[in-house]
Amino acid sequence: AAAVAAGLLPIGAAADGGGSTRIPAAFNHLFGYKPTFESIPNFYKPFDPIGLAIMGSVTHTVRDAAVYLDGLCGRPGRHALPGSFAAACDRPPPKGLKVGLCLSSPLLEVQPDIAERVKSVAELLEQMGHHVYLHDTAPEGGLDRFLPVYGRVMAATPVLTPWLLQPATRWVRKIGRSVTIEQARAENAALGEIVRNWWGDADVVLTPTVGVDPPRAGEFKALDPPDLFKRMGTIGAFTAPFNISGQPSASIPAGFSNAGLPVGALLTTRHGQDATLFQLCTELEKALNWRRRRCSMASSCSP
Repeated sequence: AAAVAAGLLPIGAAADGGGSTRIPAAFNHLFGYKPTFESIPNFYKPFDPIGLAIMGSVTHTVRDAAVYLDGLCGRPGRHALPGSFAAACDRPPPKGLKVGLCLSSPLLEVQPDIAERVKSVAELLEQMGHHVYLHDTAPEGGLDRFLPVYGRVMAATPVLTPWLLQPATRWVRKIGRSVTIEQARAENAALGEIVRNWWGDADVVLTPTVGVDPPRAGEFKALDPPDLFKRMGTIGAFTAPFNISGQPSASIPAGFSNAGLPVGALLTTRHGQDATLFQLCTELEKALNWRRRRCSMASSCSP
């Protein structure tokens, strides 16, 4: 994400098992996309049979992400086809979508300035003819319930140099090795049901991508593994639920916090509605014109 933001790459291939595409995109003023699970080949199936992780992308524009996803689906170079995601970007989204605005989570207190930036996106959606309403607090199945599911995936991931892993990674893998695939699948299904019940009849849900400013480099260094996992839970509070449910989810640049740091707004649609999400994000990209907006880092880089 940092390389794309710096102009070194036009597109960054990215894996997302709990927010690892959308969160870096939000922190770097980029568009981050996680497609519907099983909409593309599952490159992680050998070590993620539970289905948390999927390939996504970080890009400057919505169309670049759509073209990339078309390539993963096996239709490179044919983006004008009616069924392509790039072609969907040329069509307006359906009118009158029900958009649930969620600005709270049991895992953290959202910064007021970040909430205001996300509210501005909600106002744009209303101006476009969609119906925005205040949604319930984000679902919380409990980090203690998500940990064994995530740990099972981490434990199955091949590692050539385990002695180089950070203590928190070793801790999560150890927990995962005590959980069977069947147990992890059952727990993931139960958590997915919590997300689906919380979703209700919304067509789209709008939240912050991350409810707080990006942490400074080394900020978590002194934390022991359990505390580090809890802290990371506040970072992924709004993104991880949609890995559990498998829904398509995208982070768009929504401006800058009072500290001058990028803010992401997360839009998520129903399972399989990737085309609608691309259409909606394309309209917001035109309205927000995020490529012409740059953050001033002066206030965040002082000693």
